[in-house]
Parts: sequence; C-alpha cells; structure tokens
Amino acid sequence: MKTWEKLIEITELDEFAEAAFRGYNSLNRIQSRIFHTIYYTNGNILVCAPTGACKTNIAMISILHEIAQHFKDGYLHKDEFKIVYVAPMKALAAEVTSTFSHRLSPLNITVRELTGDMQLYKNELEETQVTFIKFCVLCVLLTGTQKRKMKTLMASLSSYSDDSRNT
Repeated sequence: MKTWEKLIEITELDEFAEAAFRGYNSLNRIQSRIFHTIYYTNGNILVCAPTGACKTNIAMISILHEIAQHFKDGYLHKDEFKIVYVAPMKALAAEVTSTFSHRLSPLNITVRELTGDMQLYKNELEETQVTFIKFCVLCVLLTGTQKRKMKTLMASLSSYSDDSRNT
C-alpha cells in the first residue's frame, strides 16, 4: 500500500452505517480508494476487481449512501426509495439477499429476492426497500414479454402516478 493511501476506518461512517459493518475495523484497500465517490457523491462507478476483493461491500456502501439521503430529522423515510441490485446468478442473488438482510436489519430495511423461481406480490414489493434480481429476470422484464410483471415491478419501484400505471 502506498504511504499516502489510508484505509477508511468503519468509525468514519455515519453512525447508522456503522451497524451494517459490525465486526469490521476498516474497509479494504479497494473500498477505501473509492469510498469518497460511493459514499459522498452520486457519481457513477465501475469496479473491476478479482473474486474475493469484497465488491459486495462496495455495493453495501452505495446502498448506505442512498439510505442516508432519506434520513430526515433522525427518521428514515423508507417509503421514499427503492434499490435494485442486479446479480448475474440466482445463487449470488440468494446469498447477497441473506447477507444484506442481516446487515441492514438494524435499520429495519426490508430486503427481498426476485428471481425466475420466485415472485413477489405487489404489496411485498411496495414494502421492500432493497430488491436483488437475477440479470436474466431483469432482461425478461425489460423486453416486454412479461408486461404485467414489468408494470407491477415498475409501479412499486418508482413514483408513477395512478394515471400512468393504467396505460
């Protein structure tokens, strides 16, 4: 590690975010290098790193950044945001759903998985803040071959008016 590089200590995160990193002392080198961009800005990033480099924690930091935008007067307005995480494989979606459910539980965040093997009812999507979706399911939804499912997903993940939902 370069002498000018410094690992970000977990105590440098906001108090609410520290709970998602319970058991960690600091971010790793890759996470620390891009921390400012993913935690304090709305900038886009592309992370290419080997397996085991903890890219999932980078996603967690991004999710915590979005959550932070909806804390007002010490209260988290969970109805103001939806986060969609696209995973390449069902196994990864299931694993990350379980991990993030546990790590975000102190914030009372609902995390669910949406894959080809399972579906969520509209009310489940509405009460979910973070959804892990398999890439090929997203492609099917976006191609229009399952228009009803797409409308349900989009209605719950965005702030469409009642009029636009009926078109």
